[in-house]
Amino acid sequence: MKILVTATSYPRHESDWQGVFIKNIVGELSKLHDISMLSPRGPAPNNVHWVSDEKAIINLEKVADLGGPAHLLRTAPLKAARYIPGLVSSLIRVYRSNSDAEILHINWLQNSIGSKSRKTPKLLTVLGTDYKLLQLPLVKTLVRRQISSSNCVIAPNADWMCPLLKESFGDIADIHPVHFGCSEDLYDITRAPKSGKWIVVQRVTKAKMGPLFLWYNELPENNSIHLFGPNQEGLKIPEGISFHGSTTLEELKNNWLSSATGIITLSTHDEGLPQILIEAAASGLPIIASNQVAHKEIVQHGQNGYIVNSPKDFLNAVNKLNNLDHNIAFSKKSREIAKQKFGTWRDCAQRYNELYKRLL
Repeated sequence: MKILVTATSYPRHESDWQGVFIKNIVGELSKLHDISMLSPRGPAPNNVHWVSDEKAIINLEKVADLGGPAHLLRTAPLKAARYIPGLVSSLIRVYRSNSDAEILHINWLQNSIGSKSRKTPKLLTVLGTDYKLLQLPLVKTLVRRQISSSNCVIAPNADWMCPLLKESFGDIADIHPVHFGCSEDLYDITRAPKSGKWIVVQRVTKAKMGPLFLWYNELPENNSIHLFGPNQEGLKIPEGISFHGSTTLEELKNNWLSSATGIITLSTHDEGLPQILIEAAASGLPIIASNQVAHKEIVQHGQNGYIVNSPKDFLNAVNKLNNLDHNIAFSKKSREIAKQKFGTWRDCAQRYNELYKRLL
């Protein structure tokens, strides 16, 4: 089967954090199908081919450097007005020129714009950032116009998104969630947790950090927080938090996941289903997370982690998980949830493959 995959993010090099999940999904899909890509260019299997429209790829790379179209539309509308028209023109050209594609696998709702002229079946993925765009005027109308002329499946990566998507598009598209997977070797990590060694892995922005920089002061002295991720907003990192900068999954697997007490996220960002929490659960880490619906798809409160609403909740969760017997019981449950609900990237590709068959 010939699949055209479009995405506005893709890792440019092995240590790039942007769109790593796209690379993993495409890598597995390429074992099943002939894949053409419209995305920023980066490392890929030999049987994954970038479209020949050089201008289109350059446009995508420019928009990716600015944080992606959803980020621009929500935070910098003037910049969006400058760059988005060129991106839309590129999408229109590529959708029209790749007439041999049997499926359009379009990552993020906004990238469907320009696909209206193609009667080709479409699979649209939805994450947290583009889901949030549905609150903007005309977005629903624009997307509906693009998908109404062909068979379409809208595949959010989290169950909690389905009600609004069904309300918005259920009369013209099948809404079917597809959970992402993770690297198979995460399930084989042997944990030897150390009490008081906590990791935080996410982009360093005000929304992603949430109240972390305030609440960490509640921790007893024998606890340490190690923060990994690009400091995108140039935030001042408190002296009591060890900041390690950007990282890779390989570094985390080799040096941190086996020995960490657990992973913390107090994010207030519009999360879809945080990939790092899936990876943490697969490797057996207990999770302390803010009270977001996205986090509750991974964290079963009191079983593999804790949902916290206050500094007191946070301190109680830390103290409980510093008990290593308690920690190991939660670790077992985390891995069980990850295996049953998310599996591996190969499992994820098979889920998409079943939807391809349904579309045809």
